[in-house]
This record gives sequence, C-alpha cells and structure tokens, in this order.
Amino acid sequence: MRRNPDGFTLLEVLVALAIMSVSAMALLMSARNEVASVGILEERTLGALVASNQLAEWQVQGMAPDSGSQDRDVSLGGRAWTVRSTFTATPAPSVRRVDVAVGLHSAFLDKFQPMMSVTGYIHLLPGGGGQVAAP
Repeated sequence: MRRNPDGFTLLEVLVALAIMSVSAMALLMSARNEVASVGILEERTLGALVASNQLAEWQVQGMAPDSGSQDRDVSLGGRAWTVRSTFTATPAPSVRRVDVAVGLHSAFLDKFQPMMSVTGYIHLLPGGGGQVAAP
C-alpha cells in the first residue's frame, strides 16, 4: 500500500469534522440563548413602560383611595398586560403611596404574576382622596 503525503487520511478528516460539528453546535446554542434574552429584555422594558405610564396617570389625575388595590388590563407593544395598583395611606393626609405591579396577561394562570413594579407617591388634589377613578 502506497502512502500519498499530499492528502489527509480518512481518520483525520473524521476527527476534524467532529470538532467542527461540536463547535457549530456550541455557536448555535449561544445564538439561541442570545435571542431568548433579547425577548426577555423586551418584555421587561415594555413592562417598565406600562408601570411608569400607570403611575404617571395616577399622579396626573391626583385621585386615589385611602387604601386598597385596583386591577386594570392594558395593551402595549402588541401584548396584553395586567396592572395592579396598590394604595397605602401615608402620614401626610394629602399624599398616598402607590405600588404599581405589571405582568403579562394570561388566560391560563389564575393568579397574578408581576414581572415589574414601580413605587411612587400621589399628591391628592382637593376633593381627590377616598375615591378610585380609573385613569
């Protein structure tokens, strides 16, 4: 049997092919993880916008109950969101604390699962306390 020094043996080609396939699989897994994290970041960013918008609406409106919570469904970015605003009285009679929690609306889940929340304070307008008006 004659050896040709100019080429690769079958074994060398198979080993190189195995190394290349393992490398390609690692690159594909890395790319898939990056795409998934971009989707999660997009949802968190939209959730933060929904929460900030709701808090701003409460602050502009200048009305809030003494305590309790209110749920509301909104749409942003092609997604349905559930917004829960929880009101707490403060030592100052004209100020209410509001915690706004936001989660994706799901028909399959029975309980609310927030993914983002913001806290703010509302200065009540004269005659604005003790009632809830949906923004």
